[in-house]
Amino acid sequence: MSDVNTGYSTILLDPDGGRTVLVYDRVQQTKSAGAPLILDPAMVELYDLVDKVADAPISVLLLGETGVGKEVVATSIVTRSGRAEQPFLRVNCGAFSETLLEAELFGNEKGAFTGADRAKPGLFEAAHTGTLFLDEVGELSPATQVKLLRVLDSHEVTRLGATTPRKIDVRIIAATNRDVPAMVAAGEFRDDLYFRLNGFTLVIPPLRERRTEIRPLVERFARSAARGRPVEFSEAALALLESHSYPGNIRELRNIVDRAVLLGGPGPLGPELLPFKPAQAQTTAKGGLKAVVDQAERERILTVLQECGGNQTRAAKQLGISRTTLVARLEKYGVARPRKR
Repeated sequence: MSDVNTGYSTILLDPDGGRTVLVYDRVQQTKSAGAPLILDPAMVELYDLVDKVADAPISVLLLGETGVGKEVVATSIVTRSGRAEQPFLRVNCGAFSETLLEAELFGNEKGAFTGADRAKPGLFEAAHTGTLFLDEVGELSPATQVKLLRVLDSHEVTRLGATTPRKIDVRIIAATNRDVPAMVAAGEFRDDLYFRLNGFTLVIPPLRERRTEIRPLVERFARSAARGRPVEFSEAALALLESHSYPGNIRELRNIVDRAVLLGGPGPLGPELLPFKPAQAQTTAKGGLKAVVDQAERERILTVLQECGGNQTRAAKQLGISRTTLVARLEKYGVARPRKR
């Protein structure tokens, strides 16, 4: 393993062997740009609980919608705990096949399976004395649930292909956007594993329930995306941003801000740079099919421009139209042409 100065743990796929390479660093968040905003009363209450549970020797289960900031809360728990200087490893349980996930969690001996040309410690061993964050834990297969429960009960892990268990001291923080109690009732998630993970549950409210944080988040994301140049949103744009429901929560807001900063010219960034409009539903209903098509085309153009870094020639090629036609569409939809960097 090699240390990296990121303040985050990363799991990378090895393109040669198909195995994962583990890279981690000590967690530093309290003064970083990724530190949480704690402004809304609901978030103040949540972080009061974070402070209380941080040093408790129990597992924590984080519940909340996609993009709501569960990993930020997990990091906050670790930075406030006595394990802050120890390894903090993270894995998305929904990103691996069952077999690969088990190898990553528990490790393997040489020859344990095809391609296992060397012994490899798993995440539990690598996180010894520290914390392991199991994201999307609701995606675990029944077989993996059984093996995970065994590790949590015994505080021992046995590598694939081994017979001798190894003692571990690892704190577990788990997270999911799924309704785990409903999964337990439906027989999709083991109740004994749920009780093991659910030492203390923290429910993170969606962004639409803490709108007082939207403007500060917009300012933070805009500063980051602008990379030193002055940028601000108009009052009309901010009002529109505050009115959106954000099914993708903070992740969605950041993507919207990044795209607006990329496409915006000099002066305040206006509503025309946002992927939604006031009273969009009424406009669509009134305009009929043409309004639906226009809105879809506008959003597609904005998305492709963002993917192409604001390069209009590349964007036009990807859209299958001429650059002249693209410029005409931007004018038609009231979108400011991206500035040359």
